[in-house]
Amino acid sequence: MILGIDLSENNINDVMADADVLMVEPSWHIDSVNSYLAKFMGAENMTILSLVMKIRFPEYFVTLEKICYGIKFHPFNILVCKKKSFDDYCKRILLF
Repeated sequence: MILGIDLSENNINDVMADADVLMVEPSWHIDSVNSYLAKFMGAENMTILSLVMKIRFPEYFVTLEKICYGIKFHPFNILVCKKKSFDDYCKRILLF
């Protein structure tokens, strides 16, 4: 049971009948996502992340900036989804 949703093998098809993806609820931060992550990852690592994204994946850099300077994000890389959605997701995050 996750957040009141029964994700057992017997129930997963019913849960996913009307959804392609289930994700955790977002976190909200008063200052910014960037400052929140910098506390845990280090400011230098956040700078490196920005530089790598800007150079290697410029098509995603604007989105990274939007997320980092916003106040809402999904803190965990946890999701439940249909196979096609998962395959598409993996293609995006496993570009290296």
